[in-house]
Amino acid sequence: MIRLGCDDFDAWAGGRVAGLVLIAFPAWWLGVLGFSGWRFVGAAVLLAAASVGGWTVWRRRSSWRQLVAAEAIFVVASLFVALIRLDHPQIAGQEKLMDVGIFATLLRSEGFPPLDMWLAGETLPYYYWGALLWSVPLVIGGLRLEVAYNLIVALVGGQAAVILWALGRRLADSSHVAGATAAFFGVLAGTPDGWRQLLGGRSIRSLDVWRSSRQHEDVITEWPLFTEWLGDLHPHYLSIPVAALGFLVAWRAGRDGPKLWSTAALAVLFGVAWAANPWCMPPTLAAIALLLLCGDGRWHWPSADGLPRWLAVLGVAVGGWLVVAPFHLSFHPPFQGVRKAFAWTEPATL
Repeated sequence: MIRLGCDDFDAWAGGRVAGLVLIAFPAWWLGVLGFSGWRFVGAAVLLAAASVGGWTVWRRRSSWRQLVAAEAIFVVASLFVALIRLDHPQIAGQEKLMDVGIFATLLRSEGFPPLDMWLAGETLPYYYWGALLWSVPLVIGGLRLEVAYNLIVALVGGQAAVILWALGRRLADSSHVAGATAAFFGVLAGTPDGWRQLLGGRSIRSLDVWRSSRQHEDVITEWPLFTEWLGDLHPHYLSIPVAALGFLVAWRAGRDGPKLWSTAALAVLFGVAWAANPWCMPPTLAAIALLLLCGDGRWHWPSADGLPRWLAVLGVAVGGWLVVAPFHLSFHPPFQGVRKAFAWTEPATL
């Protein structure tokens, strides 16, 4: 992260997610190529990266206040999400059994794509990259999956909060108020229905979150806090920190001008976010493109000094597909086309 131009706060904020990607990416490729010991390679990468990271932190110990600030945000946000799950930590109901099943499948997989846990001889028909990021740490940590499950729910929320905080303060000239606002809206805020229920006399502990998550007919209006409360480790939740880190790196590259290393890093982050949650690929790419094209405060057309920026966007888009090409080539979702969705909700019921 430091090599990409990030300061100490931003580097510490995004370092965990960058480390998870750094560990999983080469291990996954070895698994794709048929190497059954991919987890051990990931463990070796983790130990090497931890050694280099520790040495880097020691060399930059004079900036300890920035590191402590970023760590405090991460810890507080993680504890808050853990507290939300504290009175109902059961891994039961809804789709949590499927989520934990995907983790269990990855932990015993000898290669990729992993085998289907439902049908023998088939491959897993779901987006597994978000869960894959945690496979090697789970193996090294030795935690039982039923214990680690809720811990991952909390850690993902903490990661998203601190990265969005870093991004918010960068977009608003180092304002921590803007950082806190970005973290709040990115991790906690939901639909206006919660306010409607509160103003209607409900207590905060009796809010009907299910109603708020289904505000439109035939449309799901879930938001991160709902997912954290529910405890579903779904692709749309697991991919948030990776996409947010991509935005932070794209902002830095857009401000300073894209370089080869930053474009390569963005291609990997975008590719992993794409494989982790294909539903959000278009807005993720759009956000990265906008930050690359006008991260310095002005719009750049594809001419003269703007051409490298457009080429970087192209490199991220194409490179993002290529770096996880085996996933796209082996996974065929039941795509039913694109259609217009319209559902009117009376303002009084929002």
